[in-house]
Amino acid sequence: MAYGDLVSRVNFDMGRNSPFSYACHACNRCCRNKAIRVSPYEILRLARYLGISTTQFIENHTEAGGTVLQTKENGDCGFLGERGCSVHPDRPLACRIYPLARWVSPDGEESFGLSDAASQHRRALWYFGDGAGLSRSPATWAIL
Repeated sequence: MAYGDLVSRVNFDMGRNSPFSYACHACNRCCRNKAIRVSPYEILRLARYLGISTTQFIENHTEAGGTVLQTKENGDCGFLGERGCSVHPDRPLACRIYPLARWVSPDGEESFGLSDAASQHRRALWYFGDGAGLSRSPATWAIL
């Protein structure tokens, strides 16, 4: 997969407490054509979930030197199956916070923005808090 500069296409204009709403329709868009970066902690969690060593996990399920989850030839995440995500309980943070993208500056300031793929479908799936009781913030979305 060619990763390109995906971050440059996101407008990181939201803070941890910015209101937004999103309804998941299980379309699996979050599992397609993404470079899902994984931290050492996420590698450990995923390896334990799969019952393998971290070395085996890195060899069999990552690319880009063990920093990105492996994708299939069609661009799907290697863990996307017929019934959705096969590692859903221990999925990486990038998956947990979709449709948001997260940026941490060198100074440690955190900001969020709408991921590029989600912005193409903004009218159908994404809207800012509308007072209907569905409003969340990036800080509360990640724990779902």
